[in-house]
Amino acid sequence: MASVDLPADRWVILSSVAHGDSAWIVRAFSWELGVIAVWTPVGRLKKRKVAMFHPLALLEVNGIHRKGSEGLYRFKEARRAVQMDALMTDVRRSAVAFFLAELVWRTLPEEHPHSEVADLLWSAAISLCTTDAPQHVHLRFLTGLVIQLGLAPEAPSPEHAPGFNLISGEWESVHLHSEDLWDAGMASAFWSCLSAAKSGVAHPILPGEMRRRLVPGMVRYIQHHLSGLRTIKSLQVLEEVFA
Repeated sequence: MASVDLPADRWVILSSVAHGDSAWIVRAFSWELGVIAVWTPVGRLKKRKVAMFHPLALLEVNGIHRKGSEGLYRFKEARRAVQMDALMTDVRRSAVAFFLAELVWRTLPEEHPHSEVADLLWSAAISLCTTDAPQHVHLRFLTGLVIQLGLAPEAPSPEHAPGFNLISGEWESVHLHSEDLWDAGMASAFWSCLSAAKSGVAHPILPGEMRRRLVPGMVRYIQHHLSGLRTIKSLQVLEEVFA
């Protein structure tokens, strides 16, 4: 991508890493640019800016620029579009926020805009901050992500065996459940989530054990068809929080 000069954009924050004592390198999901790395001065305002650059913080940003096709983006001004303090004070919400943010930056290619996925992540962040049931937010997001990325399979026809192959993305007979082969129960739960999302009806409320199996499986399915398998470190923390 060549030099960039954008007057305004919206960002969902994905991660931040200290760069010396006075700056952070922040990953953000930009509506206009996709996943980007941003040089962010913090200085003496570090404590005040923790909330602004916490995973899934929602920002309105002005004066985004970068010279040439390489290097970090910079900006003139950023402000929180929505107050998201609950993501830092509730361990369950924080665990989901870290998981969704890491999933996006480890899985989606950098600097490839996808406004529909950005909208999906923005909505998930708001839902996570306001819902009484944060344990369901990440599964709903994963379902929407499968659909937005064009990875949702066609409806299984009556003649298809009730199993699902994560590598081929096809329904097939599965005699022994494994990481990449879902048995009838898992396949049925996966399809019920997809069909509800496509129809715009309420997402099915699945038992906790089914969610704990389905979430890493859906991550694996998405990565098989997009980025290749990559470890999502925050997934283990998420599983422990909701165990």
